[in-house]
Amino acid sequence: PDATEERSVIVLDPGMAFGTGGHETTRLCLECLESLLVPPPVDLAELKLLDLGTGSGILAIAAAKLGACRIEAVDIDPQAVKVAEENCTLNGVTAQVRCSTTPLEQLGDGYRIILANILAEELVRLAPELVKRLAPGGSLILSGILAERETLVRHGFDRFPLTFEASLADGEWRCLHYRREA
Repeated sequence: PDATEERSVIVLDPGMAFGTGGHETTRLCLECLESLLVPPPVDLAELKLLDLGTGSGILAIAAAKLGACRIEAVDIDPQAVKVAEENCTLNGVTAQVRCSTTPLEQLGDGYRIILANILAEELVRLAPELVKRLAPGGSLILSGILAERETLVRHGFDRFPLTFEASLADGEWRCLHYRREA
């Protein structure tokens, strides 16, 4: 970034959780997220965002630092949720981010952005529940996908009312961006 760009610093202690920001899958998610939130959408204060498989909480924290206020950061691992909560405190974003182990099936809907940086097979398995929770016109960002698994994920999401927006690549990793039809 040049001197005219401002960047937020995220302080992280990953503990036993995944997500330091150094991994390609995390960086790809951050790039895609930034493209959606900079410049900020008109309804940023009302925008609901879900970070599924939050790990260290890095994506949820980044979303908060980019101005999102209503963020659910969930993980099936209680230890990861504890680490994410600690990292949210370290970064001063506890008012914007709610961390929990709430199963996807028990979450509400109307999310304008859903981030899921988990294994390709899990993304496909969770596809119906992810799409059900995505608001019309909302963005679904899928990462944690090895290049040779991209076709598997694309086929897994083909049957849903989604528009494929992009495949971002970094080395052997892919991040897919879909938009739900309005």
